[in-house]
Amino acid sequence: MAMSFKTKIIGSIVVSAIVLITGFALALAFSGYKDQEKAATDKVTAELNSVQRLLTESATLMDARVTAAMNVLKEVTANKGAVSAGATVEIVPGVTAPDLAFGGESQALNFGLVDKVNLLAGSSATRAGRHAGKPRRAVDVRGQVFPGRGVILHNG
Repeated sequence: MAMSFKTKIIGSIVVSAIVLITGFALALAFSGYKDQEKAATDKVTAELNSVQRLLTESATLMDARVTAAMNVLKEVTANKGAVSAGATVEIVPGVTAPDLAFGGESQALNFGLVDKVNLLAGSSATRAGRHAGKPRRAVDVRGQVFPGRGVILHNG
């Protein structure tokens, strides 16, 4: 059965319209996808830049604190006296090293210098040690000097 000329024309127009509508819908969907992808990429980039700024600022602040604490350490150790190698101490079973002494004062298992620097610098130190040959829980010791109130230690 042969199609009439009119049916062929209408069929061609309908098929062409369907192809055009489908193409337009696909182009519109792809454009929306690209817009969403760009918005997501921009948001992630902004968040990463924000985190990078925070990390940079944190590093700057930490560098300043470390520098200040090291300056305090230099001053405190200079006031104690000349540095020298003291008696040999056993670090772990079978491993020894010379003790470090400032002005003749041994520093092996002596936390006075660390505590003083922490108090003056307003910083903290984590200590770990051994008791009866077994590892001991680390203790974070922080101290602050308050004018008129003295030193307040915070153990955590």
